[in-house]
Formats: sequence, C-alpha cells, structure tokens
Amino acid sequence: MESEFTNTPYTWALLDRVANLFNVDDRIPVSAQTKMAQSSLPPIRFLILQTEIERTFRLGQLDYLPTLAERIELDFASGLKLMRQKAAGQQSPAPPPPDGWQRQSDMSGEKLPGPALVAACAHGIVEQVITAWRIDVVGQKWGDSFSTWLDHAQKLLSLSAAEAAAQIRDPEHLSGTDGQLLAARVASDAEAAPSDSLRSQVQLVLALAPGFWRPAAGHTLAQLSERAWRRHIEHPALLRSPHLSIPAITKACDSRLLGIAKAAAIILAASEAIGPRISPAMREQLLKLQDEDLPVVETESPFQPLSSAR
Repeated sequence: MESEFTNTPYTWALLDRVANLFNVDDRIPVSAQTKMAQSSLPPIRFLILQTEIERTFRLGQLDYLPTLAERIELDFASGLKLMRQKAAGQQSPAPPPPDGWQRQSDMSGEKLPGPALVAACAHGIVEQVITAWRIDVVGQKWGDSFSTWLDHAQKLLSLSAAEAAAQIRDPEHLSGTDGQLLAARVASDAEAAPSDSLRSQVQLVLALAPGFWRPAAGHTLAQLSERAWRRHIEHPALLRSPHLSIPAITKACDSRLLGIAKAAAIILAASEAIGPRISPAMREQLLKLQDEDLPVVETESPFQPLSSAR
C-alpha cells in the first residue's frame, strides 16, 4: 500500500492539504478532486475529507459538517479494517462503526462539533450553523441525543459575554466542551474586557491544541486572538505598561506565524499588558506552541502505524 500513497492522487491530496493549512484559497484541479473522491483507498478519501473539514473551519462554511463528519468516520473505519486485514493476511471482519454521533473516535462526537461551534462563534454564524445542523440529513439521523446537545450548546452560546465570563472564572467550567463554548462566547465578544479575553483565549488554545482537529481550530484561534487584541490596543488606558505591551502585541499580530502558534504568540504578548494572570506552567505550554511555527502536515497515511498491528 505504501507505493500507492506516493502516486499522483496522494500527491494531489497532500498538496490540497498544505495549501489550505497556509490559508491558500486556490484549489487543485476539479479532475484531481473527482479522482481522489472515487479512490478505492480509504486513506486517500480520508485525507481529502480531513482537508475539506479544515477548510470549512477556515472559511466558516460549517452548515454541512454533520455529513462530512459521518463520511470521514466511515472512511476511517474502512481504513482501519483494511490495515487490520493486511496485517492479519486475511479477510477478517472489523466491528461496524457505532450508531449515533457520540463516539470515542476523534473523527466525530463532540470532538468535532464542539470546536466547529467555536469556529462558528469566530465567524459570527452560530445560529445559522445550529439551524443547519438540525435540518441536515445526518444531523437528523443522529437523533434526540444530538438535538439535545445542540439545545444545550445553543443555551451556553446565548449567554451574555458577562455571564459566560463569570462562569469560566469558576474552575468547574474550565474543562470539556462546555468550557470551550463558554470561552468562545467571551473570546468572540467585541465588548469583552482585556482580562476576560486573555482568560478565554488561553483556555481555548490549551484545550484545542492537543486534539486531532488542531489545524482546523488553529485558524479560528489565531483569528479570535488577533481580532480581540487589535481592538484592545486601541484603548491603552486599560492596559498595563502600554508603551511596551502595545508594540509587542502589534508585532505578534503582524507576525507570519500560523494557527495555534500565532494565537500563542499573541496571548504571550498580551499577558504582559494584563499582569501576572498566566501561571508558569501555562506560559511554558504557550511558549512551546509558539515555537511550532509551521502547521503539522502528515506525510504518511494516518493508518500507517496500524500496518504492523496484530
């Protein structure tokens, strides 16, 4: 299978992914897109769907995310089955993917719609996206549990920024998808105080950086952070040592860093304008993220480590 990953379809798929990660809107030829979509290899189909989902985050085209999530979950399951069969040297059946949307897989479950709603906050389209997911064919197939989760998410995102900010000051609300949504509500609010902006951005970056959908979330977090701090530096009286902190924030906003790295750089610069609100441990994590100044691009199949599994 390795030889097939080096052929033209895989090269096109990787090129499409790299272009999107670097915020390039030009697409590969339609003929190449069609050929990859019809590939018999699940890893090829997986890669183009992964890129397509990341593109929906970047462009705010999130209405059909449930359908994309279901497709990538199925291709992941197919690829897993193929690798296991190859490793075993026989046609051994794999368990079918579980019904519904709440799964352990990184491909779907709250690990994808949660960060997608963070992106919807950044694009100002929360109500539009939730409405679209409710009427999406796959969203409807996911049933009451998904509808109930959307009701809960919508309630959190309908809070005022002040109410959401008050909740994320409570450690009980700092983890899980609820914490991400509350932080997104604050981070996307034009009236949020600088200290609340900083707290919400730190929470989002540290929560979303380790996940599978980090490249997708990275653009969102950079966008939220840059937008907020370009606004905050217009009010130097609210900042500490503005003669030093504002140039540092401006430099971070103007930097050519991408995604999570740029968000981390802006947060680190902004922390000097707010005071000692970031713990040494958090600062160390942010410094590591800032140093990762290039998007992570997998040059091998995501299924490759399974080729030797028994």
